[in-house]
Amino acid sequence: MKSSHIGVAFLMFFLLIPITKAVTSITDCTDLTSNGTYYVLTTDLINKTGLYESDKDRYSCIRLHADNIIFDCQNHLVSGLCEYGHHGIRLSGSNDTLKNCFLSNWDVALVNDWYASYNLMTHITILSSDSNIISGGDFAIFDNIDVRNNWVNCGGYGYSVIDIYATYPPPVGSQVIVRNSIFNLRHPNALFWFTGSACSIYGNVFNVQTLWIDTYLPPNYLSPILFYNNLVNVSSLSLTNNISLNTTRQTGSRVYSSGINIGGNYWTNSSGDGYSDTCSDTVGDGFCDSPFIIDGSHIDYLPYSTHYSPPPVETGVCRVCEPSTIDNTGLKLLCLLGNLIFCNTILFAIILIVILGYLGYRKLKRL
Repeated sequence: MKSSHIGVAFLMFFLLIPITKAVTSITDCTDLTSNGTYYVLTTDLINKTGLYESDKDRYSCIRLHADNIIFDCQNHLVSGLCEYGHHGIRLSGSNDTLKNCFLSNWDVALVNDWYASYNLMTHITILSSDSNIISGGDFAIFDNIDVRNNWVNCGGYGYSVIDIYATYPPPVGSQVIVRNSIFNLRHPNALFWFTGSACSIYGNVFNVQTLWIDTYLPPNYLSPILFYNNLVNVSSLSLTNNISLNTTRQTGSRVYSSGINIGGNYWTNSSGDGYSDTCSDTVGDGFCDSPFIIDGSHIDYLPYSTHYSPPPVETGVCRVCEPSTIDNTGLKLLCLLGNLIFCNTILFAIILIVILGYLGYRKLKRL
């Protein structure tokens, strides 16, 4: 074999070797300071005291203190001793990912700093902490956070689910709270506390006595909180200004109830006779016929119903094309004309005879 062929073979061999990111194992409370590093927790951290942070005058067990970090707890538990000022995990970098963690017995379980941006916190279960999540960073995403059984906590109020705070001026980036489960809190109220950050809350399940969403800056400092496609199983609601309870009607996957479109929320209670459970839906589109009016400032114009009826499936219907999927008016008319001609046997035969007769006439005329 020629040397050039050997070199090509070696090159292809090395190119085919899978490139994997180096993994750094974590076995105790620590400060993660290496940019772009993939960290994994390899053991439970039980009854820990956080490490002192001079810049915060607080303590954290794990701190993501660099950018582009991935920290995977691998479903291990990180628990504290219910000490004031001690936090479970703090994110201080940007473009970081925190996932697959169980957090318990902290003053604050999870903190996303105000200068930390574009961080993703996903698949995290928070048990028995005084406050659960505090965040001030731009464009934070809270995905699949499960806050549960929070009555055995550290002796505080135990009801602040997510506290979105801001310095002045407020952050420009939105906070996204999606696909989370909030239930069985020690305090009967689930508090979402917003001070100046735009926020989208959708795809969540709330099973608490009172859902309390509060904002603490003047309205001109706030972007609206968009609250939609949630299952709200509560006895009462406490909502302040700048909260919109539905988005525009659009195709999407519902958090609860049948239907092909999303828009508002499903409103129920422990007795199963909430607004969405009992509302009328005469057209069977999965939306209540009337808006759900909480008060003059808070109206869900697209509340979900339980009466969705899927459209009948057409069988044996001839289609050359589907006009409902075409936006261009001209093409849609051509599609309708094509369906009319090619799906009507008699009309198609007449048109074909006319065309063939015309072609035959032109041929005879040339002879």
